[in-house]
Amino acid sequence: MDRALKIAILISGRGSNMAALIENLKMHPKVKFCCVVSDNSQALGIPKAKKMQIPTCVIDGNLCSNQYVFEEKLDTYLQTHQPNLILLAGFMRLLSAKFVAKYKGKILNIHPSLLPKYPGLNTHQRALENNDKEVGATVHWVDEKMDNGEIMAQCRIKVKPQDTAQTLSQRLLPYEHQLYIDCVRKLLNQIRDTV
Repeated sequence: MDRALKIAILISGRGSNMAALIENLKMHPKVKFCCVVSDNSQALGIPKAKKMQIPTCVIDGNLCSNQYVFEEKLDTYLQTHQPNLILLAGFMRLLSAKFVAKYKGKILNIHPSLLPKYPGLNTHQRALENNDKEVGATVHWVDEKMDNGEIMAQCRIKVKPQDTAQTLSQRLLPYEHQLYIDCVRKLLNQIRDTV
């Protein structure tokens, strides 16, 4: 495992993308999930990660006086695990330009829209209000702007006449999971090719 890609996952909620990533990649000889961190003490993903025997940490954003304090605690914890890659999986907190710069080229995010369309929240509702014919998800490298970094890959599904924001979210979710898994596999293949 000397040359394993050490992956940290940051979550805020149920951890469905996190669970899919760990379940599908935990046996890969080049992967070590070194930790799962949440900014939300009520995140349902934390017990899931513990059950999968991944080290976990909660840094409750509501108990930190400001973003600087939160990121200082996050950085201190990450330094103990030395991740090569940080995956944001439903992580609902914006990271500062200073934090992103420290981990430049190491942070990936998945966002439930076809970026550059609909950065931020309520992506499916906004797509419906604009009568979009399709919606999707985007995996992108994180930079200092919200949902803005270089796009790695996207997936898309057609909008059905009866769709609501909730049904779109539910239908898209398995495609999101597979997209994120495929992107990490691609990175693993690149590492293998350079070894």
